[in-house]
Amino acid sequence: MNASLLAMQFFSGLALGAVLVMLALGLSIIFGILGVVNFAHGALFMVGAYAGLFFFDLTGSFWWALLLGPLSVAALGLGIERFLIRPLQARPPDDAILLTFGLGYVLIESVRILFGTDGRPFATPRLLRGVANIGIGYFPIYRLFVIAAVALIVLALWLILERTRIGLIVRAGARDPMIMRVLGVDIKALWLAIFAVGAGLAALAGVLAAPMRSVDPEMGATVLSEAFVVTVVGGMGSLLGSVVAGLLVGVIVSMTSLFAPEMATITMFAFMTFVLLVRPQGLFGRPMSSAPHEARAEPLAHETPLTLGAALTKARAPLTVALLCLLPWALPSQALAVSILIFGLYAVGYNLLFGYTGLLSFGHAALFGAGAYVTGIAIGEFNAHWLLGLVLGVAAAGALAAIMGALAIRTRGIYFAMVTLALAQLVYYVALQASSWTGGENGLRGFTVSRVGFGSWSVDFLNPVVKYYVVLVFVLFALAILSRILASPFGAAIEAIRENEVRALACGYDVPRMKWLAFVLSGLICGLAGALYALHLSVVPLDTLSYATSGQVVMMTLLGGAGTFFGPFLGAFAVSTLEDVLSQWTSHWQLLLGVIFIGFVLYLPRGLWGAALSSIAWARRA
Repeated sequence: MNASLLAMQFFSGLALGAVLVMLALGLSIIFGILGVVNFAHGALFMVGAYAGLFFFDLTGSFWWALLLGPLSVAALGLGIERFLIRPLQARPPDDAILLTFGLGYVLIESVRILFGTDGRPFATPRLLRGVANIGIGYFPIYRLFVIAAVALIVLALWLILERTRIGLIVRAGARDPMIMRVLGVDIKALWLAIFAVGAGLAALAGVLAAPMRSVDPEMGATVLSEAFVVTVVGGMGSLLGSVVAGLLVGVIVSMTSLFAPEMATITMFAFMTFVLLVRPQGLFGRPMSSAPHEARAEPLAHETPLTLGAALTKARAPLTVALLCLLPWALPSQALAVSILIFGLYAVGYNLLFGYTGLLSFGHAALFGAGAYVTGIAIGEFNAHWLLGLVLGVAAAGALAAIMGALAIRTRGIYFAMVTLALAQLVYYVALQASSWTGGENGLRGFTVSRVGFGSWSVDFLNPVVKYYVVLVFVLFALAILSRILASPFGAAIEAIRENEVRALACGYDVPRMKWLAFVLSGLICGLAGALYALHLSVVPLDTLSYATSGQVVMMTLLGGAGTFFGPFLGAFAVSTLEDVLSQWTSHWQLLLGVIFIGFVLYLPRGLWGAALSSIAWARRA
C-alpha cells in the first residue's frame, strides 16, 4: 500500500471530519449558552440538506442554496427556541432533551410528507467538480472546498467569540447569565440568537454534506450519534474539543474503512469508549457536576389528600393483576394486547432507571434487542428449549447492561444520555455486521415456538389468547420482583440519588455502585421483554436495536408517568393504541405522536398517571 493512497484516505477523513465539526460546533454552542442538549440536531441537519436542495432546484445555484438553506433553518431555530425551549428554562435539563427528541420525530415526518421517503441526489456545483492535484495525488475538488469552508467558518467563529464585544457577551452569558441580566444584557435575546446560530450550523453541515451523499429523511439519525461521539470525545461545550475530536473521528473512520470497511463505524464508537475510560469529561471538557433531579415519581401518601397515593400503592399488586388479566378482552385484537404487555414490561424496566433513579438513557434498545436476539439465536441455531432460550436472552441483556452501565455511570447528566445512545449504536452496528448470526439488515429469522410447556404438558402458543396469558405470567413475575425492589432499602436509596446525588453521597451511599446496579436490574427486565418479543414474533428485526426503539420506550414512560408503578403500562397502552389507530388513517402517524409527546413534555410532565392523581386530589379538595 503506497503513501499516496494513505494520504488520499487521510484527506477523505478530514472532509468527513469537517462535516462532523460543523455539527458538533452547533451542539456545543447551544449547550454552552442554554445548557440544552439538542436531540433534534440531526433532524435539523437533515432539514438543512432538504432546504438546500429546495433552493438549489428553485434558483439553479448551489451558492444560493448554501446561503438560503442554513438561513431558513436558523429562522426555524428562532421559533423552536422561543416557543418550545424557552418555557423549559426553569425545568431540569432532561425535559429539554425529551422535547427536542420528540421534535426530531415531527421534523422527520414533516419532511417525509413534503419530499417523500426516497433518497434524492444533490448535484455537485459545476465549479467544484472534478479532481485536483495536491502534490501527493488527486483529490476531489468539492471535498477540498468543504475542508476549506469549514476551516474559514471555525476561524470566523473563534474571532467573533474571542475578539468582539458580542463574543465577550456570549462568553460571559455562558458563565453567569444572572450577572448579565443585572448588567442590562437581554439574555433572552442572546438565547434566541445562539439557538438560531446552532441550528444554522447544523443546516450548513447538511448542505455541505449533501453533494457527498444522497439526501433522505433518515440521514439525520445516523449523523446525530456521530455528532454525539464527537461531542463526548471533545468535551461538551468546548469549541476546541469539537474541532479536534471531529477531525480525529473523521480520520479514524476513513483510515479504518481502508483496511476493514465493515469495522469503520464500530471503531469510532470504540474510540469514544476508550476516551470515556481515560477521561470521562472528554479531551477538553470541564469536570462534570451533578445537579438535583426534579422528582417525577408518584406522590407520597401524605402529599395526596385522603391517602389516595397510599391506597393505590398498597393495592397496586391486585390492581395490576386484575387490569392485565382483563386487558385482552377490552381490546379489538389480542395481538395488540400482547404487544402492549411486552412493551409495558420494557417501559417498566426503563422506568426503574429513569423514573426511580433519575438517569435518562437513550440506549435501552440495545438491552431489549440483546434479549430478543440471543433468545432467537439459542432457539433457531442451537435448538434450545424455549425457556432456556428466554433465560439466556435475559442473561445476555444483563451482561450487556453491566458493561454499558460501567461505562455510562462514569458520566453524569446530559453526558449519560449521549453516551448510552452512542453505546447502543455500537451494539446496532455490531449486529448489522455479524450477519451470519443476526441476519444483518434482514433480521433474525427461522425460529418458531408453536407450543410452550414442561414435559408432556404444553399449550398452543400460536393462539393469541393463550400467548397473552403465558406472557402475562412472566410479566407478573417481573413486576413482583420490581415491587420488592422498590419497597427495599435499595429502592429508597436510588430515589434518594434521583432527588439529590450529592446529598446521597454525603449520607454514605455508594452512589456509583447503586447506579450501576439499577442499570443492570433495568437491563434484566428489558432483556426479559426483548426475549418475550422474540417468542411473540418468531423474528427479530434489526430495528429492535435501533435508536427509534430506544425513543419508543422513552415516549411510553413519559406519557404514562415516569416514576410511577402503573405509568409504564398506561404509556405502552397509549402509544401502541395510537399507533394501531393512527396507522390505519395515515402512514405519517409518528408526526401526530411526536406532537402529542411534545405537548406532554410542556404541559403534563408527570404523564397520564400523575395527571390523573393530581386531578383526583384537586377534585377532592374542591
